[in-house]
Amino acid sequence: MGLTRLGTYMQSPTPSITESSTPSQNGNSEVLIRRMSSLVASLRDAPMTEESKPLFTAAARELEAMPAELVSADRAMCLLLLSRYACLSGNAYAGLEPAMQAVAIAKTVGDSLLLAKANNALGVIYLETGSYPDTVTTLTAAITAARLAGDDNLEVSILSNLGLAHQYAGHYSAAIPCYERAVEKSKESNPTSTIRSTALSNLSLAYLQLRDFQSGLLAAEEAIAGLSAPLDVHDRITRTMAECYYARLLLEVRNVSVAKERVALAREFAADASDLSRLTAEMTQGLVEVYDPASRDVGLSRLQRTVNESRRGAQSALRDALAMMVRGYE
Repeated sequence: MGLTRLGTYMQSPTPSITESSTPSQNGNSEVLIRRMSSLVASLRDAPMTEESKPLFTAAARELEAMPAELVSADRAMCLLLLSRYACLSGNAYAGLEPAMQAVAIAKTVGDSLLLAKANNALGVIYLETGSYPDTVTTLTAAITAARLAGDDNLEVSILSNLGLAHQYAGHYSAAIPCYERAVEKSKESNPTSTIRSTALSNLSLAYLQLRDFQSGLLAAEEAIAGLSAPLDVHDRITRTMAECYYARLLLEVRNVSVAKERVALAREFAADASDLSRLTAEMTQGLVEVYDPASRDVGLSRLQRTVNESRRGAQSALRDALAMMVRGYE
């Protein structure tokens, strides 16, 4: 799974407001507009972990209570952050409605960049809830909007997500070109290290599933090198995933000792990243333990626990947990 892809819509664009025209309503609207701006800032800075649940729950209630006719980019960003939190907490279905609302607002505001971010987020939610046709359609629309907005970095992220959609559907021949184009474009546009490393990390996962281990190891190593010192939660999520994929690739070439070192790093980064990242690191730890005869039973028990926990969350997490459980028994 490549939930690092969710971090690309975190910057809030300049608000564009639609509001009623009476003086009293306008005064109240200004207060609400400032409050939405404050909500964006607080949600953006909050960790995507269980400890932030009260903040996101309160923000969702507050946003719902605001008049529907108050339409702004900040409102869309609040909705995207709520959607992102739901997805990274393992409840992708809860993120569907806010992501759809954000797309509708972006269309009303007429902001191509905001629309690209919103469609990208919605596409990820469709991906995590198992709607492959909706995922491809929505992410394709996101790419069109990103190109219209001239945001090459966002286009790289969306291409990575589109590759994941094909990959989850088992269409590897369609996934690899998406990742390769994302990596190629990232070289052209000089994106942030997180964006480039996400594309490389996802590419390593595709190579793992195609059993092209050497190519996968090279991609994972390059992804990790780009995030040698993760600065924020998005970097830590990306680094966690890259380390997990790297560990799994190392297991396939029977380098168990180094795989143990890499999964230890993954768990360290995941602790301050997101609940879904922690779960991914935990299932990878279980698989690493299975490869060591001394800890095989412990590893199988850990994998079973992650399968049970994954059943309550995103489909991609359950898919990965089951795949690793099968690999463990093999």
